[in-house]
Amino acid sequence: MAGIDDYYYPVDFLWPAYVEAEPRAAFRVIVAGQGKKVDALAAGEFDPLCLLENVAAPWGSPFINAELLDTRALNRELMRAMASYPQALNHQPMLGLDQLRRQIARMYHSDGVHLHWENLIVTCGGMEALSLAIQAVVQGISKPCLAVVTPAFPGVLSLIRQLGINVVEVASEPYLDLPALGALLQEQAITALLVMPNFQHPSGRCMPEADKQALLDLAYQHQLAIIEDDTYRALHFSGQAPLPLKAYDRLGLVLHCCSFSKTIAPGYRVGWIEPGRWSDRIRALKFCSSLSSPLPSQLALAALLAGDLHTRSITKLCAELQKRTDAMRSDILACFPAGTHVEIPAGGYLLWITLPQAIDLSTLLKKALAQGIHFAPGWLCYPQSGPMCKQIRLNASFYLGQREELGGEGIKLSQT
Repeated sequence: MAGIDDYYYPVDFLWPAYVEAEPRAAFRVIVAGQGKKVDALAAGEFDPLCLLENVAAPWGSPFINAELLDTRALNRELMRAMASYPQALNHQPMLGLDQLRRQIARMYHSDGVHLHWENLIVTCGGMEALSLAIQAVVQGISKPCLAVVTPAFPGVLSLIRQLGINVVEVASEPYLDLPALGALLQEQAITALLVMPNFQHPSGRCMPEADKQALLDLAYQHQLAIIEDDTYRALHFSGQAPLPLKAYDRLGLVLHCCSFSKTIAPGYRVGWIEPGRWSDRIRALKFCSSLSSPLPSQLALAALLAGDLHTRSITKLCAELQKRTDAMRSDILACFPAGTHVEIPAGGYLLWITLPQAIDLSTLLKKALAQGIHFAPGWLCYPQSGPMCKQIRLNASFYLGQREELGGEGIKLSQT
């Protein structure tokens, strides 16, 4: 089985998840197994990729525990795909293999969502899909501004910063505040809305279906582009996956982005986008970005989906993730100080925790890192936040009932 160190991720994405910048100081990191602070390093001396190697207690990781994914069937299909690889090299369509695009569309049809396979574009993972979508909607606009539903995925916030795009936050307590968004659209020129409606990273919340339709109605009224990150939709704890926003889209305003990395193919770097009315721009950007996506991965995934070999493993994965999130949430509430609030996720593998106001999150983070335990401070999930934030994100997919470690964190919390 693959481990967390078996994948490549952009440096700028990884850095904030594992490193804390201190005022007038350098960066402090934890080396797995040492259980003590690393001496401060100048920013230019630090290689954040080393943090992918043998990370201890990776509860702060944004990535799913790859050991939970049964990749045996996919591995077999990959070996078969390699046998026909020389012939397949003669046909590398930029938009992705036709057979894979057809299978992705069929996968949606089984959920009651009707997408045309010709409109799908295969990407190098979900991050490229999001990057292409953002670049497409801001193209030709002198001062673009994205509205982002927060808390949000730190990776996409980092991407937006790299592109130099202004951001305005839209709260989601507990769900997207539609009246606030409507008022914002009246007051300010918003280029697009970026939202994760199903099992939002990091809260695990799922937008009600009525709200999805209301959001699309609002988008039609203002001709607002919506970039939908649907990465976690398959990881549901109920009997059926919720519908994506794209299912309600009649006018092509939704740029729907997804990938296989959280469900059946970690490390394969295969995602896709249904770009709506921005298809021509996305195709041009894809050509300049990566030309095409990895061929062996596409061949293997197309065969896997065609044989429906993935459905049982995803069902088992969802059950295991629910078991682990329930266990970790229960132990957190038992071990952490009174006043700690833990969201009840409807899917995914992350826990979003609000600590009592008296807690000094920066101090807690240093103490945890010193013992080889790390978590993601909540300020990573907001475009503009800081140490005053009292929220943390924990990854339950790596939780094996280490209540002693959680209890230790609870003691540290009580002492801060």
